[in-house]
Amino acid sequence: MKSNLRLRKLCAIALAAAMSAGSLVSCNSGGGTSSSSGSSPESSASASEPASASSDDSSGGSDAPFVYATDAFSQKFNPFIYTTVYDGEVSSICVETVGDYTRNGSVIMEGLGDGTTEEYNGTEYNYQTLSNITVDQAEDSTTYTIELRQGVLFADGEEMNVDDLIFSMYALLDPSYTGTNTFASNDFTGLDAYLSGEAANVEGIQRVDDYTVTLTTDGYSVTTIYDIIGVPIAPLHYYGDESLYDYENNSFGFTFGDLSGVEGNLEPMGTGPYVFDRYENRVVYLDANANYWKGEPKIQQMQFKETDESDKAAAISTGTADFTSPSGSIATLTEIASYNPNGETTGEVATTFSYDNNGYGYVGMNAATMNVGGDPGSDASKNLRKGFATLFAVYRDICCDSYYGDAAKVIQYPISDASWGAPKETDDGYALAYSVDVDGNPIYTSDMTDEQRFDAALQAAIGFFQAAGYTWDDATGTFTAAPEGAQMAYEVIIPANGGEDHPAYLLCEYVRSALETIGITLTINNPSDSNQMWTTIDARTHNMYTAAFSFGGSPDPDCYDRYYSGEIDSGNNNNAISDPTLDELLLNGRISADQSYRRAIYKEALDIVRDWAVEVPYYQRQNIYVYSTERVNVNTITPDITTFWDWQHDLEKLEMN
Repeated sequence: MKSNLRLRKLCAIALAAAMSAGSLVSCNSGGGTSSSSGSSPESSASASEPASASSDDSSGGSDAPFVYATDAFSQKFNPFIYTTVYDGEVSSICVETVGDYTRNGSVIMEGLGDGTTEEYNGTEYNYQTLSNITVDQAEDSTTYTIELRQGVLFADGEEMNVDDLIFSMYALLDPSYTGTNTFASNDFTGLDAYLSGEAANVEGIQRVDDYTVTLTTDGYSVTTIYDIIGVPIAPLHYYGDESLYDYENNSFGFTFGDLSGVEGNLEPMGTGPYVFDRYENRVVYLDANANYWKGEPKIQQMQFKETDESDKAAAISTGTADFTSPSGSIATLTEIASYNPNGETTGEVATTFSYDNNGYGYVGMNAATMNVGGDPGSDASKNLRKGFATLFAVYRDICCDSYYGDAAKVIQYPISDASWGAPKETDDGYALAYSVDVDGNPIYTSDMTDEQRFDAALQAAIGFFQAAGYTWDDATGTFTAAPEGAQMAYEVIIPANGGEDHPAYLLCEYVRSALETIGITLTINNPSDSNQMWTTIDARTHNMYTAAFSFGGSPDPDCYDRYYSGEIDSGNNNNAISDPTLDELLLNGRISADQSYRRAIYKEALDIVRDWAVEVPYYQRQNIYVYSTERVNVNTITPDITTFWDWQHDLEKLEMN
């Protein structure tokens, strides 16, 4: 399988660098293509009827622009190659993808005709997208049939058809592709032969008619559908070269091995609700797409304005912005509440929405540099890491509450709670992370105070270090020597740019102080440039580090890239876990469509990860959206925002006051 080695790392890098700024990369997710309406009488017409969806007052729209206070752009607004969430938001508002998710995180397989109706939070929502997708799973292959919506126009008035999609797919599969989309990681039939030059096309991509294409893969992978719905439908005539497109003669809109023209077009254009005008003085200017298939947006102009994190919430109060997505910290929520007369985060000045971020914060440990006798998988090596993990785990609650307050919660498994695969407290075998001692006995009792818990954790850590082979001196109550291959001093890297504003800063200080009392040194490395941490990780010389991982837009718990042993040398699997049982579970989890079976598979896999003690799961934070109650008609914001249903949905219905 061809793995896009950069995807997961880019997601993690972007999220770690912005973990206190509330941003994440939405890598390879479907999005921006759905329309939804509840079953209430007030619901708008569905997107299958764009004429009626565009109400009488939408033709003129609001004269006031909608201003979004966002972060700095890399100015790569191309749907194929953007790497930051901020560039991606600009791209996705202009260029839609094949499919999308429901609020629950289900893939919308039927987006045409009557669409798909699914209940969320007591309301029936209808979803319309640009396609229907059917899956035919045979013994040795799987065929995906994509039928596109007919009559959809690009913003420039040209009609969308299947050749635009085929062009986009071949661009993502080209060997010169430099972006992070993982479409090419799938085992499409004939892809190897095409990439090696042995075949003139990808056998698994077959044009059926002007609006239908089939994709065939060897075998079955549960992640393929997510990659398919994440393919941008980019207009061939705009991003490619029409003179170079001849499907019957194996020419797909560009010269094989040369995507310079495709990737060089940085002004996005597609079927989305808005049209890119310009980037000027740190502001992206967007105009309503009069040809939008769901109806022309009521707000005629949008501006995405680069704004410092510290100024985002204030921009809502001062009127310089109508919408923002700041960091969900205690300080930010307190600031927002101060602007409302009622002292709440939603009131007369600001309206706030929150939802689970599709990722999690953690402390990583490198098994390759934190082991005994050069054997990362031995019991002694695991006990060494469990000594550290036990201490990190016990201080999580106090540190998370101190930094995030109600905007985050401590988690027990290395997976986002937004995923359907996340273990629940009611599941058999559910346990708090690193809450038992070296003999398997519970470390804590329910009536312990915080100080008693800290003391109990330290005693448990001592037991783990002794089991790892460290020499303990009863007279001084400290360790005096490390076993072969281990050390008396280790380093943890915090990407806080030399400051203290980071959710793991206090956590590391607590653990450093505790270890100091027993003779073990934890050095906190807080480089002024957080990229230094990733340079060290890339070199595989790190011990411990604090970061956050993003699942992008996918609800799937697949964690092959992060924990499969074959990924250690590929730029993934930063913690060097190598366990044959885990490898088998990760492979089995990818080839079954049975969600119940897969959920059990991943629970077992995550238990192995915890046993190796290469990750201490830390927090699941909330993302927040803040609208100006004074200037935005908050009743027209897409209802029931979730991890998989963000603010860009139903934008054609959004109104200013």
